[in-house]
Amino acid sequence: KYGSLENPEKNDYHESQYHPIFKRSDFCLPCHNMIVRNIEVEMTFTEWRRIPGNDMSDLNSCQSCHMPIKTNGNHNHEFSGVDINLNNAPGTILYEQQYNSVLKLMQNAVILEFGGATEEDIVRIIGDSLFIPVKITNLAQHSLPSGTSFSREAWLEIQVINSESQELLFSSGLIDDLSDLNLNDEYLLLFTSYLLDKNGEVTESVSQAHDIIKQMLPPSPPRYHLYKFIGDFNSVNQFEINIRMKFRAFKPHLLREDHPELLQNLPVFVMATLQDTVYVQSSP
Repeated sequence: KYGSLENPEKNDYHESQYHPIFKRSDFCLPCHNMIVRNIEVEMTFTEWRRIPGNDMSDLNSCQSCHMPIKTNGNHNHEFSGVDINLNNAPGTILYEQQYNSVLKLMQNAVILEFGGATEEDIVRIIGDSLFIPVKITNLAQHSLPSGTSFSREAWLEIQVINSESQELLFSSGLIDDLSDLNLNDEYLLLFTSYLLDKNGEVTESVSQAHDIIKQMLPPSPPRYHLYKFIGDFNSVNQFEINIRMKFRAFKPHLLREDHPELLQNLPVFVMATLQDTVYVQSSP
């Protein structure tokens, strides 16, 4: 057997030899790139490779995130990604072990910050409009979501609350954990992709893909997003702003149609949070 240990210990079961490929991201290429009719439908390795430093120097290898080194010096072999076994129910040992492993990985993948590309981009009210600029930085070395991005979704959930009355003034991306996102929400910031068939219609079948609409979050540069809410702010000068980036490995309708028994076990991960109480002065 081959592996990444340069001086493997002898054992009674098989011969062991070192091979450098097991330390390199190239090892992941065969299963993590898929092209159909010249359409890049699953391209996690290529997304990683398109970052110059990664390709030239093999920086930020797949193994460094998905097989991190443990305190004992050995690599973690859980191969955490974004999926967990939905045949296990929440609360069971196997479910919780996988859930916590994936959650740890995902909470190190994104940073949320208030602000835009310039110092002037701040939370403010102008006339009847409330502006909330948000900076989203993808720390993963590939798009988010990646892999079968067309079955996955990441999005921003935002709530703006009047600090004095606790009235919910604005929101976007709010869901019950088992419900689909409201794609008619004009404020929704959603990261996903869509496969299109030969007629230009959305399909869930990779074999029927003739095109793809990519709406994923790239690894660089940061994404700046500006929320603009219209309202009456004459009597409001203090807001609680709560923003969370959420993720799930399956769009609920996919499980609802083919595996309804698994839908109740589908977790919604909170990747990052951003909270603040903001005092905003109105300007004409």
